Amino acid sequence: TISKAGSLMRDGSADEMLLRRGDTWHETFGLWSKSGRSATEPMVIGAYGSGARPVVASGTAVAFNTGRSSHPRVDHLAIMGIRFWADARDPSSPTFSTTAVGGGYGLRFADASNDLLIEDCAVQGYATDIAFYSVFGPSTNVRVRRCVVTDAYAKTGNAAGLFAYLVNGLTLDGNV
Repeated sequence: TISKAGSLMRDGSADEMLLRRGDTWHETFGLWSKSGRSATEPMVIGAYGSGARPVVASGTAVAFNTGRSSHPRVDHLAIMGIRFWADARDPSSPTFSTTAVGGGYGLRFADASNDLLIEDCAVQGYATDIAFYSVFGPSTNVRVRRCVVTDAYAKTGNAAGLFAYLVNGLTLDGNV
């Protein structure tokens, strides 16, 4: 499971969690609190093999979440080649629920961070697909590259493909 793999990742290391392409996980990463070693040795969450991106089908929950007072920083992290999908909010999904609530965020970064990379990911169907809003201080050196961010919607309030607040050095490159 993603939870088991996450428990094996070591904070401050260049560990890699690789999900097999073509597979689907019906779970989330929960509250992520681990950092890589440095900008040249980041922690990586990515994919291996051939075929379609691995899918993290999070229902209505936040697929990837950082930032709590007990874990105010996540640095040197790369998330690459994964599809994050709010499947319970998608009418074309077999797990669609007309009574589904939630689905607020796909990728939520509420920590003070340095050196975050989101590359070649697809994020689909959340109220806010990707959010950087630094509750614990500004984030720096954040890059979102070659991602497909689609179908953000909210039943009430606002929806956004990407929301960024208090980010110093935000690069958006080649995204759809």
